[in-house]
Amino acid sequence: MAEAAAKTPIAASAGNAKSRDVVAENVSKEIVFGIVGHVGSGNTEVAKALKDVLERQATAGGRFSVAIIKARVVIEEGLKKLGIPFTPGAGRLLADVQRYQDAGDKLREKDHAAVARGAVALIRRERATMQGTVAEPEKPVIPDGKPRAFIIDSIRHPAEVGLLRRIYGDGFVLIGVVCEQDERRRRISKKYDDAGDAAAERFMKRDAKAVEKHGQRVSDAFHLSDFFIDNTAQRILEDGRTPNPEWEVTQELERLTMLVSHASVARPTTAETAMHAAAGAAMRSACLSRQVGAALVDSDGNVVATGTNEVPKAGGGVYGEGFGDIRSSLRLRQQVLQQHTRAEEDRR
Repeated sequence: MAEAAAKTPIAASAGNAKSRDVVAENVSKEIVFGIVGHVGSGNTEVAKALKDVLERQATAGGRFSVAIIKARVVIEEGLKKLGIPFTPGAGRLLADVQRYQDAGDKLREKDHAAVARGAVALIRRERATMQGTVAEPEKPVIPDGKPRAFIIDSIRHPAEVGLLRRIYGDGFVLIGVVCEQDERRRRISKKYDDAGDAAAERFMKRDAKAVEKHGQRVSDAFHLSDFFIDNTAQRILEDGRTPNPEWEVTQELERLTMLVSHASVARPTTAETAMHAAAGAAMRSACLSRQVGAALVDSDGNVVATGTNEVPKAGGGVYGEGFGDIRSSLRLRQQVLQQHTRAEEDRR
């Protein structure tokens, strides 16, 4: 075991170098981003904007090399491995997109995270290409310490999020793309030739939460996001040329990439502070179906109050912690301290 440990990169390069420098030399500088948003939210537009931001951002190791991993490519390759014929459509009809929905559901029948597993394989292949090598079967492609980013467009099931977080840990960041429902319906109707209001509504409903457990469950995956971006505003105004000053996606992505790459230190916004307080309040709830927290802030951004949903208790009141529970906790703590003091005295 000692001989094997001596051959590891960190142990081999240790010598007289400082521990911090050794770790910095061997740490992976890769970040994997996942994009999740309901259909019509503009996930692909956000993925492209993120790629532009990352390629412009300078880090200690140089600029990021970026690759966008398309879920539809993963689906096509997955079906090919299963021997299921699939011919992509032109993409102008809802029927074309629904065929991809059907194909994704087929892949997830036995493994709800099958699409994410295919995305991991594509990331491995892209990493090898960036390194100028070939990804050989059954052999790992080790990150070489250069800044690289992989953007998965897009996540459609919570099991995919779970797998990616297990594999990449803190190196995985999920971005939730927010867009108002009416605007999403308008975009779908405009983009697809066969998308009337009724068809668009059915399409959106299936995308959000399909009946089948292996179907698309975007609503469930969306709430697992680490960072949310509002893409309701149009990037370009109606004249088709003028950038919309209200489109703030690029600025938000720049802030996100600086945070995750540790390029700078940024204070949390008022909304982020309030959401942190609300998330903490939600943990107080004893509701088994859904824990909900809320935070009230004043005009200066100070948290004034928090609240949570709670379960009614027989005889009145709720099951949340009350003053009686606090007093019980204090008594227990006092008893423990007294026992500890007596034990110390006995040892003397």
